[in-house]
Amino acid sequence: MLVRSLDGGVSWSAPAVVNGAPDAAAFTPSIAVAADGTVGVTYYDLRDARRTDPSTYRVTTWLATSRDRGVTWSDEALSQPFDLRPALLQDAYFLGDYQGLTAAGTAFVPFLVAATQDGGDRTDVFVRAVK
Repeated sequence: MLVRSLDGGVSWSAPAVVNGAPDAAAFTPSIAVAADGTVGVTYYDLRDARRTDPSTYRVTTWLATSRDRGVTWSDEALSQPFDLRPALLQDAYFLGDYQGLTAAGTAFVPFLVAATQDGGDRTDVFVRAVK
């Protein structure tokens, strides 16, 4: 959910759903605004957890964008679904501890992490520009 203010915080909009699967849990959002006013939000969600092997905890990373000041949203996957369970078992920082989103001109540059799927206890780091 995202709320917006057009008057410096005096009043606020009703909450708007940002994620493309509102019935799936979404978590650890980051937000940025591009030079052209496009709003971007990265987040993880569990929309793929329902359709896969129940012994895994499938998570996907998404970028939602709004070109109309947060009224409507579209999203695109930034990662393939990955099993979150290895991250839950690590004695280290969690996925959301080292991630972020910035804008470079009209592009967004998400910095995100995903649990490795090789049986190890590492996370992989990803960064790329998204137009």
